[in-house]
Amino acid sequence: MLIVNRKRLEEVKNKIVQKIKKTYDGELKISLKEDASPVTEIDHYISDLIRKELDIDSLDVGFICEEGSGKKELVCPTVVLDPIDGTKGLISKTGECAVSLAFLNSIKISDPKNEGWIYNPFTNFEILSSSERKVSWFKAITTKTIFGLVSRSEWEAGLYKNTNKNKVVVPKGSIALKLGLLASGASDFVWSKHPKNLWDVAAGTIMTESLGISFYYNGVKQTEFKNDYPEG
Repeated sequence: MLIVNRKRLEEVKNKIVQKIKKTYDGELKISLKEDASPVTEIDHYISDLIRKELDIDSLDVGFICEEGSGKKELVCPTVVLDPIDGTKGLISKTGECAVSLAFLNSIKISDPKNEGWIYNPFTNFEILSSSERKVSWFKAITTKTIFGLVSRSEWEAGLYKNTNKNKVVVPKGSIALKLGLLASGASDFVWSKHPKNLWDVAAGTIMTESLGISFYYNGVKQTEFKNDYPEG
């Protein structure tokens, strides 16, 4: 097991929280990537921290990371990291963001040796691929309507105006956080209409697949991971 080491994860979590508190006491350094999306000093810090704390460089595995020096090629076994998914939530201090870390033993989504970890440093919400799913609070209220989480930016763009009346959708930032909440039983589905990269969805997909919740892209069930999922 590469990720599920409680002692190391606790050390990582404590350092992330300390870094965020220290940074927020001063001025958060923000820059723009080539696609004009924001990246902060915290993104880079977490990338370097996890690489060091989990001794990734000493293992015979790849390292795919949105930030830092990680490669982008999907060759398993590999570690896939999004140091902060939902950077806008980090910058605005809404807390709608998450660290998303996955170990892919193979590209098979159902591979039992795949692992995932999702962590929100603002709320301390955390879920591991080995966690047991809780009963959905919404299903305990009604079985006629299903409750889902959707992208906040997509919601604000009006992409869910014509949602089926039997579906209740609520906007929330960070696809990784939404998938973690889905795996914890806090919703019945997660819906996104914009492109996603492997680091956005790897950890959450591992968790939900183990619970019998499948990943569909363009209406087709996905059985293998790939680098990206273009808009469609």
